Amino acid sequence: MGNENHKYLLLFSNCIPVKGISRSIIVDIQQNEIFFIDNHLYEIINECREKSWQEILDEYDDSSQEVINHYLEFLQTNELCMWTENPSYFPPLDLSYDSPSIVTNAIIDVKAFSDHPWVQIFEEFASLGCRDLQIRYYDALPMEDLELLLSRLQGSFIKSIELMFPFQPAYNKKYLQQLTEKNVRIKNIILHSAPSDEIYSYDPGRGMGNIVFIKKQIDSNQHCGIINKDYFITDDPRTFGEFKYFNSCLNRKIGIDENGNIKNCPTLPVVYGNIRKDKIKDSITDQFKQVWTVNKDQIDICKVCEFRYVCSDCRAFTNQDSPVGKPSKCGYDPYQMEWN
Repeated sequence: MGNENHKYLLLFSNCIPVKGISRSIIVDIQQNEIFFIDNHLYEIINECREKSWQEILDEYDDSSQEVINHYLEFLQTNELCMWTENPSYFPPLDLSYDSPSIVTNAIIDVKAFSDHPWVQIFEEFASLGCRDLQIRYYDALPMEDLELLLSRLQGSFIKSIELMFPFQPAYNKKYLQQLTEKNVRIKNIILHSAPSDEIYSYDPGRGMGNIVFIKKQIDSNQHCGIINKDYFITDDPRTFGEFKYFNSCLNRKIGIDENGNIKNCPTLPVVYGNIRKDKIKDSITDQFKQVWTVNKDQIDICKVCEFRYVCSDCRAFTNQDSPVGKPSKCGYDPYQMEWN
């Protein structure tokens, strides 16, 4: 390794280090994996663009150099790094985020009494550039209403849709599979209040057509906001950039609650209009957009968490009801590095 010592050691551009208060991580976007490292290695990685490996080693005594070389072995074994004589030839990944869409995603809540003007909503979403939609039904959804809703989405601007509604025996696996095959925009169908917890994926290559049965009864939007490591997104540089610079839940989101009120999220209290009398575009004021930029580097506790750029957020349920409070449904302690 003698000759290599005079070269620069760089992480591959798809491997992004993030420092936390107690430890750091390397997010390998290509391998869709998280590697844990200590903060000392994070600092060394940051020096590597300015110093050759030999220059870094020269800063330590013999016993410390042994530790440093163990770090190197870890990075090489996990195929996270490369040698180069010209680090400027390999700039870091550009994580800047922007979108031509005014709104990129939406959540609509529905109860038995809701009377949403679906055609109007979908037309407005198209004009705003909204591509991803979640619709949450808390009361029984008749099969004919479901099929009518999906027929209205045919030919729409929506790219992917997630549907959540209560289980009923007619919604068996065979019927739901046929539904996803007929409606290729369906990403997830989640049936709550089911007899058992089960997951089926009928188009795993595209990540679409997933059918999820869960026993838990979800009867209101008070069940949302749960932060869980199973929800981490580690395979998309665009999403990583958005989560780094913007709010990972509310950026460019529209929420419509069961009463038709237009909000940042159906669970949040502030109302900016009602879909039955107001245009969504007119509701997107400067005040409406304020929460879009509340990123994890501003949020209490989250700002010292190593997972902050791969994790979702919630501003509806926060500690002390603070606009920058930690999500109250997050059980991770970055100081102790433990999930409760």
